[in-house]
Amino acid sequence: MAKEQFAVIEMVTNMILGKTEGISKVDFVPQKTRCSEPENGMHMHDKVPVIQDQDIEKTKNQQQIFPRKTPESQGIVSDHLRYLIQELADSPNTDMHHFMVLRHGKVLCEASYEPYDATQLRTVYSLSKTFTSMAVGIAAGEGKIDLDEKITDLFAAEIENGKIQVGKELASLSLRHLLRMSTGQEKEPGGSDCWDDMVSAFLREPFHEMPGEVFRYNSIATYMLSASLKKKGIDLEHYLEEKLLTPMGISGTRWLRDPKGICVGGFGFSLYPEVIAKLGQMILQGGVWNGIQLVPKDYIDMATSKQIENGDDPDSDWAQGYGYQMWRCRHNAVRGDGMYGQFCIIHKETDTVLAMTAVTSDMQ
Repeated sequence: MAKEQFAVIEMVTNMILGKTEGISKVDFVPQKTRCSEPENGMHMHDKVPVIQDQDIEKTKNQQQIFPRKTPESQGIVSDHLRYLIQELADSPNTDMHHFMVLRHGKVLCEASYEPYDATQLRTVYSLSKTFTSMAVGIAAGEGKIDLDEKITDLFAAEIENGKIQVGKELASLSLRHLLRMSTGQEKEPGGSDCWDDMVSAFLREPFHEMPGEVFRYNSIATYMLSASLKKKGIDLEHYLEEKLLTPMGISGTRWLRDPKGICVGGFGFSLYPEVIAKLGQMILQGGVWNGIQLVPKDYIDMATSKQIENGDDPDSDWAQGYGYQMWRCRHNAVRGDGMYGQFCIIHKETDTVLAMTAVTSDMQ
C-alpha cells in the first residue's frame, strides 16, 4: 500500500511541476516573489506539517471544515508528504497558493502560501467544468434533461433565426458528446464575436468529423451544457447551490456569466480552496454526502470512467482517457483540473483526495 501511495503522490507532483509531456505551454509570469518559509513549518524543507487530531468539525464561512488527523493515524507515512512539500517548495516555476491532502475524509496535510489563505475566493479556470458536469448529472437523474438529447432540438430557435445550416454532424450532436469533448469540431469557437453570442458561434463552427469519434478539448462545449440547462429553465449557479453546494455546507461561490446572463460553465467559477476537497470527497463517495445521494451514482461512475480515448502514451497523465468533464490518470486516478494548476485529484483505491490551487507553467 505504501508503494502505491507514493506512486500517486509522485504523479501529482509531476503534474504540479509541469512535467506533463506535450501539454500546450503558456507563458509563466509569477504573481509574487517566493515568500519566506512560515514559522509554523507548513512548507519548510525539513519539516512535515504537524496536525493534531480534531474530532470536532469546525465551521468557518459555513464551509464545514473537515476533521484534521495526523498522516500516520490514517495509514500514510509522513515522509511521502514531506517529499511532496519539498518538491513544491523547490520548484522555480510553481507559485503555490493552497493545497490539501485527505484520506478517509480526514485532512492529513494542508498549506496556504503567503499572501494567500483558505478564506480567499480562488478562480479555478477549467476545474469549473467538473462542477458543471455534476449539475448535468443531477438534472439527468431528476429527469429534467436527457444526455442523448440533440443540440438541434434544444436550440431550434437559434438555428432557425440565425439561418444556420444543419448538416449530418450538427444533427447528430448530443449533450453526451459535449460532456466527453467529442463534438466533431476541429477547434472551439473564438474571436471578438464569440463572447457576445457563444451559442450561435458554437452552432456555426465547422465540423471536422462526426461527433463522438475524436477527443478535442473545447471549453465552449461546456458552455453549451450550461446553456442547455438554461433551455430547461435551470440556471447553473442557482441549481448547483440548491442541489449540491448548500447540502454540502458550501456558500459564497461565484460564477462568471456571459452578456446573455448564462453561466459560462467551462471556466469562471470562484470558490474557497476547501470546496475543491469537498468536491473530490463527494465524488470519491459515489455522489453521497452525509448519507444523502446528491449526484446519481451511475452518473458519477460514467463521469469518472473512460468515455473516450485521448491519447496512447502509457506514461502520460493526459492520455489515459476522458470521462464527463474529468480526466483519467495513471495509477487508476481521476481528476478535474484548471489552467495554472488548479487540481482535484481522486484515488479511489487508497481513499485519497488532493485539492490545490496554484500558478504553474506547462499547464493547458
